[in-house]
Order: sequence, then C-alpha cells, then structure tokens
Amino acid sequence: MNVPPLSELPLDDIAGHHNSCVIQEVKDLAEELASLWRDNRLMRESNDQLKRHNDEMRLAYSVLSAEYESIRADSHAAEVLFEEHAAISRKEIEMRRQQFEEANKCILRPQEIEKLRQQLLEELELPTREAMNELEYEVEDATQSYAKAVRALRSLRAQHDVEVARLLSENESLRRDHSQELRVLHKELRVMEDILKFKSQEVKQLEKQLRDSTHVLARDDALATQSNLRKLAVLAAEKAEERLAAQISLTGQLERRLSSTVAQITVREDHIERLMSSLNEAESHKVILLRKVETDQRKHLEEVKRVTAHANLAIAELKARFDVERVEAANATRSISLKLTSHEDCLKIIQDECDRRARSAEASSRRAHQSATASKLESDLKLDASATELIACKSELLKASGETEGLRRALAAMDGGSGKQLPTYFNLLEQCKSDLKREQLRVVELRNALHLIKTQNFEFEAAISALDNESRKLLMLLEQSKIAHAKETMNLKHKWHADRRSFLKRVKKVAVICETRRRTTSRKAKRKITRQQRRMLSLSPDPVLARLDSNRSTSRQGINVYTTNSVLRPAPMEFSDEFVALEKRQIQFVHMISSDLK
Repeated sequence: MNVPPLSELPLDDIAGHHNSCVIQEVKDLAEELASLWRDNRLMRESNDQLKRHNDEMRLAYSVLSAEYESIRADSHAAEVLFEEHAAISRKEIEMRRQQFEEANKCILRPQEIEKLRQQLLEELELPTREAMNELEYEVEDATQSYAKAVRALRSLRAQHDVEVARLLSENESLRRDHSQELRVLHKELRVMEDILKFKSQEVKQLEKQLRDSTHVLARDDALATQSNLRKLAVLAAEKAEERLAAQISLTGQLERRLSSTVAQITVREDHIERLMSSLNEAESHKVILLRKVETDQRKHLEEVKRVTAHANLAIAELKARFDVERVEAANATRSISLKLTSHEDCLKIIQDECDRRARSAEASSRRAHQSATASKLESDLKLDASATELIACKSELLKASGETEGLRRALAAMDGGSGKQLPTYFNLLEQCKSDLKREQLRVVELRNALHLIKTQNFEFEAAISALDNESRKLLMLLEQSKIAHAKETMNLKHKWHADRRSFLKRVKKVAVICETRRRTTSRKAKRKITRQQRRMLSLSPDPVLARLDSNRSTSRQGINVYTTNSVLRPAPMEFSDEFVALEKRQIQFVHMISSDLK
C-alpha cells in the first residue's frame, strides 16, 4: 500500500490519515491475530497429532522392543544351539581327524614298504648268505687244509722214500766199500803173511847159511833183517788195525745215521698220523658244519614261513582295520552331513524369521521416522513463520506504541498472552524434538541390533560353510587316501609278484649252480678216488722198506704195517662215503627248495 509522506499532507488530513492508518494497522493486526489464533489452533491440532503419533511410536517401540527381546532371545538360543552343534561337530571333526591321522599313520607309505621289504630281504638273505659264506669259507679252508695235508703227506712220503733210498744206497755203497777194503786188507794180510812165511823161510835158510858160514855176522844180519821184517809186519798190522777201526767207526756212524733216519722216519710217521687225525677232525668238522648248514636251512625255512605267515596276518588285520575304518568314516560322514543339513535348515528358518521381523521393524521405524520428520519439518516451518511474524509485529507495535494506549494495552495484552503461550509451544516442540531424537536413537539401536544379527547370521553361515568345506576336504582326503591306498596295494602286489619271480629265478639259478657244482665236485672226487685206487693198485712192496723192516724188531714191523695200512688204505673209502652222503644231502636240499617254491 502506497502511503504519501506526512510533510506533504495537511494536519487534518494528517490526523485522518493517521487514524486511518492506525485503524488499518489495527485491522491488519486483528487479521494477523486471527491468523495467529488459527495457526495456534492448527499448531495445537498438530501437537495433538504429534502426541498421538508419539503414543503410537511408543506403542510401536514397545512392540518392537518386545519383538527385539524375543528375537534376541531366539538368536541367543540359536547361537547357543549353534555353539553346541559347532562344539559337537568340532569334537566329531577332531575325533575323525585323529582317527584319520591314526589311520594315515597306520597306512604304510611306499618308502616304508620299500624299507620293510628291504629289511625283510636282508633279514631273510643275510643270515643264510653269511652262513653260506662262512660255510663256504670253512669248506674252502678245510679243502685247502686237506689239500695241504695231502700235499705234505705226499711230499713227506716222497722225502721219506728218497731219504730211505739214499740211506740204503749209501749203506750199500759203504758196505761195498767196506767189504772191498776188507777184501783188500785180507789180501794184503795174506800177502804179508805169505811174505812173512817166505821171509821166515829165507831167514831160516839164511840162518842155516849163516850157521854154516859165519856165526856172528850172519846172526847179526839175520837179526837185523828179522827185526826189520818184524817192524814192517807190525807197521802193516797197525795200518790194517787202523783201517779196521776206521771201518768200524764208519759202520758205527752209518748205524747211528741209520738209527737217526729211522727216528726221523718214526717222527714223520707220527706227524703223518697227526696230520691224518687232523684230517679226520677236519672231516668230522666238515660233517658238523654240513649238519649245521642243514639245521640253519631248516631254521631259515621255518623263519621264512613264520615271517610270511606273520606278514599275511598283518596284511589281513590291516585290511580288516581299513574296512572297519572305511565303514566308520562313511557312517561319520553320513551323520555329519545329516546334522549339517538339519542345522542348515534350522539356521535358514531362524534367519528367515529374523529377516522378516527385521523388515517389519525397519518398515515401521521408517514410517515413524518419515511421519516424525514430516511433522518436525511442518512444525519447524510454522514456528519459523510465526517467529518472523512475531518479530514483524513487535517492530510494528513498537512503532505504534506512542500513538494509542488502548491499542498498546490491547497489543500488550495480546503480546502477554502470546508470550505466555509461546513458551509452552516451544517446550512442546522441544519435547517433540527430544522424543524424535530418542526415537531416532532407538531406531539406530534397532538398526545396530539388526546389523549385529545379520553379521552373526553371516558368521554362522561362514562357519557352516567352513565346516562344510572342511567336511568336503576330509571327504576328498578320505577318497584320495582310499585311492592312494588302493594304488599302494596294487603296487605292493606287483612288487611282491616281481620280487617273488626274481626270487624264484635266483633260487633256480642257485639250484642250477649247486647242481653244476655238485656234478663238478662229484666228477673231481670220482677222479681223485680212481686216481687213488690206481695209485694203491700200482703200489708194490719196496725192497728198501723190506730191508729196513727186516733190520727192525717184529713188533716195530707190525706197528709200521698197521700204520702204513691205516694211512694208505681207509682214507679213500672214508672220503668216498662222505662224498656220497654229501651228494645225498645236497639232492635232498635241492628237492626241499623246489618243493617250498612250488
């Protein structure tokens, strides 16, 4: 409205204009007051609506809190149930894991099976191999000692024969020389006797002649010649006696040498007897060793049978244990899968119920929040408008306060009434705001609770999925272990068949080698026996030994004959008997091995 300035109007016009302005302002104020009353009534109605809405919100909040408590109790019960089921499933999984680990420990790895196979082969082969090596060494030592003894016996016999022949030849040569010298000496004695006789005759003749011719000179000459002849005869006799003494000493030396050679022969015969006794001991030790070999072979076969039976029992026990564990694992996996399915169904039901309640609570809280925000916005707008209008009214009333007191009083009364009612309105608005804030906080708490429930559900789902993954992994491990065990058993069977075939081949080779050795040894032994028999047949009584035996006593002759017969004759027979027994035992051993292998 365009109002002209006061300086341009007259006083009456100014007064009328002022009154009209005041009246117009009063009218405007009355209209504004009526509008304020209408706004106040509307505010009261909105306040009543807010109170009713607040009551509805409180009822909804109480219902939501009750539902929240029930949902919380249900979730707590579900959590407790889930924890119980999870603990039970963990215990079962731990038990199954322990059982699986024990079963896995019980399962033999290929390396362990290879080690066990090598140990069994070493345990089975080493003792027999060592025993066979020892027996072979002992047999070789015995054969070497026997060969050495035979060679020593032959060399001693040859030396004895050579020495006896040499001594006999020396004795014969000495006897011949002695007899020749004796003959020569006898001849010389005879010649000297003849010479003495002839000289004595000559002496007699000369004596006669000397007697006849000259007695003194002839006698002196005869005596001198006779003394000379006697001296010559004495010298010749002394020489002959010296030669006889030398021959006697030589014969004594020869007899002593002969006695020493006889003593050496006796010593050598004793040594030969000792060698034969040691040979007999070696043969007896050989028989003992062969018996020991037979006992060791029997023990080895019994040990092999016992080990194979024990291995078969262990394999059967392992198979039965694997079957039982397989059935138990299948039952456990079936029960775990059933429990997991039931647990998943329960969790799905609980989760669906929680989601439904959370959706309803969220929808109601959203509606309440929307209504509260709308009412808050309306009340804020109205309060802002009323505040601006009150500020404008105050400014205008302050301007018009000096013009009229009645209007001032009326305006003051109006201001006082509005001033008394506005704090109540502001208090109500503050209460509504605080209620809205509390409701917002409660809605936030409900949202947080719903978020926690959702996170717990997610955690439950994650735990269930983890358990499902672990159960699947365990099932996969069980399947893999079954497949690996089947493969290992197949590999072990193939290896066992291959080892058996190789062992049969080795045993057959050993049997063939033993048969060839037996044949070669039998041939060699037969050759030796035939040679010894031929040698025995070719032997004839030696004249030198006959002379030596003739020089000895009859008792010594019997002892020597018995010893020579015992040394020369029974040894081949005993060797042939032992060789036949050895052949029989070797054939029995080969048949036994072939029957065991079959």
